Amino acid sequence: MTSVETQTTPNHEKTRYIKALPYSNCSAYSGLIIFDLDFLKNCPLLEGALIFKKLFGLVESDDVFCYDLKINKNLETTILQDFRITKDDWKNFIFFLHQGSIPEASLPAEYIVNENKRTSTGTMDRILHKLESVMGTCITFGGVPKFEEYYKNYFNKLNTILISKNYVEYNPGKPTEDNLNRYMWASHNAGSIVYIDFINLHKVSDGWSAASSMSSNFVWYKKLKNGNESDIDAVYTESEIGDDTEQIVDDTDSDMSELESDSEMNDSNVDSNVNTNIIQEWLQ
Repeated sequence: MTSVETQTTPNHEKTRYIKALPYSNCSAYSGLIIFDLDFLKNCPLLEGALIFKKLFGLVESDDVFCYDLKINKNLETTILQDFRITKDDWKNFIFFLHQGSIPEASLPAEYIVNENKRTSTGTMDRILHKLESVMGTCITFGGVPKFEEYYKNYFNKLNTILISKNYVEYNPGKPTEDNLNRYMWASHNAGSIVYIDFINLHKVSDGWSAASSMSSNFVWYKKLKNGNESDIDAVYTESEIGDDTEQIVDDTDSDMSELESDSEMNDSNVDSNVNTNIIQEWLQ
């Protein structure tokens, strides 16, 4: 066995290509991997990866370094076996060095997040597995600053989209739309409670805000739950919402009757023939 720094070809040129035997969890033969030492030595994405370059014999070694890459007469090295790097681990790592990204990670981030929800083993799961694979390889070989920066930036990008979808875009207007059960709900019905009394119980300073208006008399208010057990019962059923809707119809019919009566008594020009379809539009 000789060092890669001293190994030469028949033309007395330093070796550029060597074969490596990858680590395998089973006894089956997993094939060879070809190292392009010239590429590894000059790859800009390996800038600052000094230990990696020392391990692969790409820089001048020193007397205190603990590992010396060896190759045999068949130009084969066992460095991947020595450090338990599988063929897939190395393929993902070398893909990053050539492309500056992880396989599949160049797809639009929003597509990756959305597609992952539709399948049990989506694109994002595969990408995360490959990210961890490459990070493990980098750590094993002493660290690769360029990949560590890529790793951090990629997770920041995914997290930004996930937070946006789960919190910013999630804005239910009534209890039946609160599929994630994140809010407490309260309804103000002008026909049954004085507004000032309702607001005193559901203050903006306590986190309450108007969510939607189903009519001029009925408004849903909501507040994010704080995790206390007292919040759990603030969930409305379909029947409760249906009862509220019926109340809106009754209140609206009553209001319309009063308007018609006042109009006839005052002999005004206001048209009191209100079609019930308007009520239905208010409820939608």
